[in-house]
Amino acid sequence: MKYLLAPVVDFVVYQVSPFFINLFYFVLLSTLGFLSLKITKPRDGSLDDLDLFFTSVSASTVSSMSIVEMEAFSNVQLIILTVLMLMGGEVFTSMLELRFRSTELPKGNPCTNSSIELLELGKVDQHPSTTYSKHDGIGFVGYVVLGYLLVVQTVDSSFVFFYVIIIPRASQVLKSKGTQLSTFSIFTTVSTFTNCGFVPTNENMTVSKEYSGLLLILIPQLLMGNTLYPIFLRTVIWALRKLTNRIEFSFILDNYDVLGYGHLMSWLRSFFFGCYCSWVDHAVASDVLFNGMEDRRVWGSEPLPEIRGILFSGYKFKACRRINR
Repeated sequence: MKYLLAPVVDFVVYQVSPFFINLFYFVLLSTLGFLSLKITKPRDGSLDDLDLFFTSVSASTVSSMSIVEMEAFSNVQLIILTVLMLMGGEVFTSMLELRFRSTELPKGNPCTNSSIELLELGKVDQHPSTTYSKHDGIGFVGYVVLGYLLVVQTVDSSFVFFYVIIIPRASQVLKSKGTQLSTFSIFTTVSTFTNCGFVPTNENMTVSKEYSGLLLILIPQLLMGNTLYPIFLRTVIWALRKLTNRIEFSFILDNYDVLGYGHLMSWLRSFFFGCYCSWVDHAVASDVLFNGMEDRRVWGSEPLPEIRGILFSGYKFKACRRINR
């Protein structure tokens, strides 16, 4: 089977434009998502095929547009939408791009220009005969991105899960809507991380207005999966190098420009990028806060939850500006 598929893979990698590869990927993902939603039963009644296909496309492209109430979907259908959002998110698609790029490069040829010997990195005493190629470096980054994706999703889903358990009123809301706690935790975390915006309740995030802790848990997800992803990625690689003292992480940090992964920046560029994002956060939040002071309806009797909600909206607004690769 491997030898039969090899010509097809070579044709796609070397002959097909990246635009058509991306187009085919999202069309295929949306179609498979629609078929999966079609063969599974909704919670009550039936849903129109066009509505299901529209929802599948919206989840795959993380555009958060839906004409169907989220509570109409069954638990299995919510899981399907979770997978679609995850596979259509910025981090996952960039990881697939790394995989495709690695297939275009020769494996470990120390004679090519893309090969960088550790002698040049000052590591000759520890590893005198080790060399890494561009193919190896892209593979290293791919594994780091995969670990980053899995760890962030697992940790934050656990935080959401235990928060809802600790707050009895929050768990009662989910029970009244017939939504499983584990599904809600994973669905909301993935939706926030990919900046899709879907929530398995008809009221969207307004259902958690009284539970400010949930918003504070989700705010880092908005940043780690979108706008500040390059900063978090470089910080994670730097921390891994310090903790493990592995040469692979030094290779990635020292040769980020050679690897060509757009989300991997230099420390200087990451610093200015973080300053810019912080300025946008401050501008958006300040504008809403000061303009809302003139209207009591914005604040209500308890201003603190409203402020947290404004911060969540401000971060989500900034996260909507997807990173250009």
